[in-house]
Amino acid sequence: MAARQEKRAAAFHQEYLEAQSRAEQIRTERDTASAAFERFASYHAQLDGDYCCPRCWIERNATAPLLPKPSSTREDVFECRDCGYRIAIAH
Repeated sequence: MAARQEKRAAAFHQEYLEAQSRAEQIRTERDTASAAFERFASYHAQLDGDYCCPRCWIERNATAPLLPKPSSTREDVFECRDCGYRIAIAH
């Protein structure tokens, strides 16, 4: 009986540690989302002459270049090197 309770206690302790880890992940995601509006307000379309990915800046606080891609339409198409976000700009 005591051995069974000891196993239960160990299982609960493991579950508790996993819950703490998940809580820390949620806290980090919450903080990132909360800061997104501030990053949006400070977004600069170009850095050192290169276009920057708005998604990487707003969602991850990271700068990543938008690279030109071929287009058969009357739009300039750019794709983020890091996240794959595509943006088309009409002429």
